[in-house]
Amino acid sequence: MVSIKITTTIDLDVKTTFDLLGSLHKKTYRDAIEAGVISIISEVDPEKALEMRLSRQEQEIAETRQALAQVRISKQIEKESAKKESEETSAIDQLREEKYQEYRISLANQVNRKTIDWKRIQGIFDFKTVLETEEYILERLRNDQLINCEHCRRWKADAQYCIYSKQIKAATSTCKNWKQS
Repeated sequence: MVSIKITTTIDLDVKTTFDLLGSLHKKTYRDAIEAGVISIISEVDPEKALEMRLSRQEQEIAETRQALAQVRISKQIEKESAKKESEETSAIDQLREEKYQEYRISLANQVNRKTIDWKRIQGIFDFKTVLETEEYILERLRNDQLINCEHCRRWKADAQYCIYSKQIKAATSTCKNWKQS
């Protein structure tokens, strides 16, 4: 449907009344003018008026079908991107697990000796931040019981105490590498 701009003048009382009743009829000036023109056409040539109405309705149906197709396409794209994102996350988790199993003893030794380079580990394990890398690795090493006082190089096995601990007994929470299970 092609629209054109028409400039016209109308009676002030008609305009004021139309504006005041706008909240009730919810029509624009364009709608009112078109309805008036179509009613005049239907008086003169009813067949032409019906053809125009039918054409307008067909056009609205075509626009609605197009909008529906766009909504369906966007839903499909969202589903595919969610599935792809899920697969990527799964692949990253699998990569991290493989790398952890490969390097866990080395990582435990580096953590215990405090010689670990977290930036390098971040690249190997494909994390976004160093903090995220550090939390993941330390949590996994603690869960596998590869880091705690007994595995620290400063642990005195014969005396059963940690030189970092303020108390002389087995691992305490004062050691940086110790986490109570």
